[in-house]
Amino acid sequence: MDWEQKGLSNAQFAIHEDAVAAGRAVERTHGRDKALEAVDRVVAERCAAEGGATGSSENRRAPSPAG
Repeated sequence: MDWEQKGLSNAQFAIHEDAVAAGRAVERTHGRDKALEAVDRVVAERCAAEGGATGSSENRRAPSPAG
């Protein structure tokens, strides 16, 4: 499933991508624990700034049926 099928809004997907990028950058130099802290921080800051990041879902589509 892609991000749209998982029900992420455009804003949520952007936050996800930024958080993953930040986490990977920190992990290379400071390890996994610090990377997870960075991910948590990015997500918390961006969600707070964007009011939960739920308003932009024009590309959302329902998941395809299994099978």
